[in-house]
Amino acid sequence: AMALILGLIQLSSRIRNYSLELHKNVGRIYVVLVMLSTTGAMVSLPSSTSGLAAKSAFWFLAILWPIVTIAGYPFRGDFSRSRHARFMIVSFALTCSAVSLRIYLALMLSLGIGFDICYPIAAWGGLITNLLVAMFFLLNMNPGTTTQTAMR
Repeated sequence: AMALILGLIQLSSRIRNYSLELHKNVGRIYVVLVMLSTTGAMVSLPSSTSGLAAKSAFWFLAILWPIVTIAGYPFRGDFSRSRHARFMIVSFALTCSAVSLRIYLALMLSLGIGFDICYPIAAWGGLITNLLVAMFFLLNMNPGTTTQTAMR
């Protein structure tokens, strides 16, 4: 939950323009939270009873999320091509996949679809939908745009 809140703060150009130091410090905390969440997921996943389809979505997320987050961290001073912003958009999309999973799950359960059927669909659906939304934003970012203007 804290990573979601901090990720939203990081996407705000108003806050970033107000204090780059605040942006850096919040970003460091975000990275730590991603690593802690990933560690927790990897520890709990082997004993999960969610089934192979859902479990594979969670393993995919547990592997991709820290890789994308850590890959973007070294580019934090690169405003010329927005590499940092691009990685962090994908990282935040992955952070939000838990929210999307719950939305999909609630919608499908309200339609009377059984939990065993809708849970794996919701797990992959939230993940894939969020990555597609992130890709849409990335494709519409101008390569020469700075992070200050890219996220408005």
